[in-house]
Amino acid sequence: MSGEGQAVATKRRDTTPLLRRDPEGLAQHFAQSGYFKDASDVSKAIVKIVAGEEVGLGPMASMQGIHIIDGKPSHSANVLATLIKRSEKYSYKVLRSDEEICELEFLEDGEPQGISKFTIERAQKMRVKEYGELKPLADTRRWQNSPEDMLFARAMSRGHRKFAPDVTAGVPAYTPEELGAEVDDEGEVVYVENEVEVTESQPAPTLNEEQVEHLDKGYELAKPALEENGVNALDGLNVRLGALGIDGFNPNESVAEQLAKLTEEQAEALDADLQQLVDQEAGEPDGE
Repeated sequence: MSGEGQAVATKRRDTTPLLRRDPEGLAQHFAQSGYFKDASDVSKAIVKIVAGEEVGLGPMASMQGIHIIDGKPSHSANVLATLIKRSEKYSYKVLRSDEEICELEFLEDGEPQGISKFTIERAQKMRVKEYGELKPLADTRRWQNSPEDMLFARAMSRGHRKFAPDVTAGVPAYTPEELGAEVDDEGEVVYVENEVEVTESQPAPTLNEEQVEHLDKGYELAKPALEENGVNALDGLNVRLGALGIDGFNPNESVAEQLAKLTEEQAEALDADLQQLVDQEAGEPDGE
């Protein structure tokens, strides 16, 4: 008897994405591959994948472009640019990008919303530690090697926070470098240590509670003036701190806690600087 008319059973290949079929198994593969040093176990890989999934990224893009720093997701400048460009609501134009300045115009529904820019001059005023040495941000190795890429990353993250915050589901986006992670010359994380945070020993708070409250109140009063010089008040404060030779504040820690770590001399300098800003905002001449 011929095989004509007989049904032939064929096994169809399951085309369901592996993320949906076996998310834990996928995360295990990523963790065990050894390619992602900030996701050395399944739980860490799942966190990165979920963080990316919430903003529409696939597993591989999430593993490469999202990094968890101090318990908060950080997005590379390339990821932020991709999310904005593929958004139906937002876009951006590069008005200028060179080794001196990056200037980006952000648009919403095709209409200009504002300009985000970051200059090498501002980077020169901001102080950070590299290999234990306090120096201008612009003088660090990565900024010396690739200033144009670093300027773009800062302008992109600032513009996102101000003009297109919902592309990351309302989570404030900071690039890894802004949160203190070690990055390569293009701003991509080369290694993020989640198990043990290696830092220099931090001195105990030197200011009393009353001094901290005084400085914190000064910061609150100076916020309108600080926001004129930065995308937000903390960015403006960090520019002022850099000009005073003080390390910038981490956005993941409370301002009050970081104020408490200042020395008496630093607190006095910052207090005078904030008071000057408040007086200028009120229209009072200096010295009155």
